[in-house]
Amino acid sequence: MGGAYAENDNGNLAPDEEGWSLGVTYDIEGPWAIGFDTYQGEWNGVGNGDKAEYEAYQLIANRDLGAGVSWSIYAVYAEGTVNADLGGTFGNANTSVEGTLIGTSVNLYF
Repeated sequence: MGGAYAENDNGNLAPDEEGWSLGVTYDIEGPWAIGFDTYQGEWNGVGNGDKAEYEAYQLIANRDLGAGVSWSIYAVYAEGTVNADLGGTFGNANTSVEGTLIGTSVNLYF
């Protein structure tokens, strides 16, 4: 289990950002491990009310294939919104997007 929190407060010189993550992994007896993690964040623009929020969730399974090699399969759901943007940084007011990703990877450790 692990987590993190980060904040970048720039005043009115640059955008302010804030976010946190939390994850947990469980090792199944044998070569498999499964995990779940999330990331939540916010971005505040300078001056004209730009604001964006985003969140993502990942479910992952990992299998050791041998010394220094593993295989992962994962599903990610992410969504984000932009609010009160009056033609500023993002160009579109009150926009939201969401998506799902399913992927796989071979990981090499050396």
